[in-house]
Amino acid sequence: MTSKELTDMRRMASLMLPGSCTIQTRTMVSDDQGGMTETWANATGIPCKLSPAASNNISSEGDQFHGHNEWVLTVRHDQAIVSGSRVVFDSDTYEVLSVNDDH
Repeated sequence: MTSKELTDMRRMASLMLPGSCTIQTRTMVSDDQGGMTETWANATGIPCKLSPAASNNISSEGDQFHGHNEWVLTVRHDQAIVSGSRVVFDSDTYEVLSVNDDH
């Protein structure tokens, strides 16, 4: 593979992640009183793509229906992200339920 081919492939791959998001990772910090405080470490400017999942979950409880949309976040293969992280995309915050890192 030539250097130009590799550069072209990288350029094409970057077009597949047109958005930018912030990935927030939960950390626990001592509160200096024997307890712990939850804080969030931010990784900003992460290239990504957010797409709706193929199905939505709708459930009923009595006469009320509850629905929530599921989304698929695509990031670079070497981007650190774990279940329980949060993602801020276009000023909306999403919770990461699971990570598929089989690549």
